Amino acid sequence: MIGRFVALVVVLLAGLAACTPVQDAGSVAPALAGTPLEHCCDSPAVYPPVVVALTDPLAEPIGRLIHDSPVRTGYLAVPDAQAAILDALRPLDILDMSNRGRLSSRFLPGRFTHVAVYLGTEAQLRALGVWSSPRIVPQHQAIRDGQVFIEADAEGVHLSPAEVVLNTDAVVVMRPQLGWSARRAAAEGFAQRLGGAFDFHFDNATPNAVYCAELVGQVLPDLALPTRHLYGRETILPEDIVLETAVGKSQLTLVAYFTGTPDGWRRATRAELVADLRDWWRGPVATPQLATACPCPAPA
Repeated sequence: MIGRFVALVVVLLAGLAACTPVQDAGSVAPALAGTPLEHCCDSPAVYPPVVVALTDPLAEPIGRLIHDSPVRTGYLAVPDAQAAILDALRPLDILDMSNRGRLSSRFLPGRFTHVAVYLGTEAQLRALGVWSSPRIVPQHQAIRDGQVFIEADAEGVHLSPAEVVLNTDAVVVMRPQLGWSARRAAAEGFAQRLGGAFDFHFDNATPNAVYCAELVGQVLPDLALPTRHLYGRETILPEDIVLETAVGKSQLTLVAYFTGTPDGWRRATRAELVADLRDWWRGPVATPQLATACPCPAPA
């Protein structure tokens, strides 16, 4: 029954995709000017407003059904890949994931569609000086059990282990440049939001609920994450965070880019990340049964 309902939603979206939605190049556009990604993603909205208006009242049940509908295992869901990623991480690193193995990722624009934050291990949080914080103490056992990431998804704001978060196809690791006191405050700020509700409408103005990228924007407002006005709401696309960072125009530092295929995985370069982003937007955007193109310049 669930599978049939999800299929019906996909067919509905596909059937109405010929309508033209209103586009917003967003605040990321100036950062991409003069780079290989200039104008690459000026048109991210693939669904016509009528579709969004019809489905918005059902955003939560649809979101939960899609969230619980994995397509396949992620290409990075192997021990050596996950060990390499974990070795590169430091507390408060931001991970932006591409996971075409989950149906939920195919309904969002861009290659990278989900954000998580690495909180850290017990040893790392002790070194940071927050292990005894009242915000962290209730999470001691979960962290010791390996739940070292914080993410916001259909289950709300919660801790997750590496095998869940890194069950993905590609991940970009980005690091905020924070002083010691700001790092401590951020760790406590993320922990404070555990248990919060998920924003199924992806609306920055929705009170008392957050989606994945909005969680980062709230705890670390000085990052000034890029926003767009889509479907009558201001939102932060995970893809835009990667775009800015890839071209060096973000307040986040690119730490690493890991990408996988059915044949294996590798740690790739910044240039390869830019090329992958450009190629993604030049071709069909992989939303279910939908295709749109973006005028990224062709490679020289």
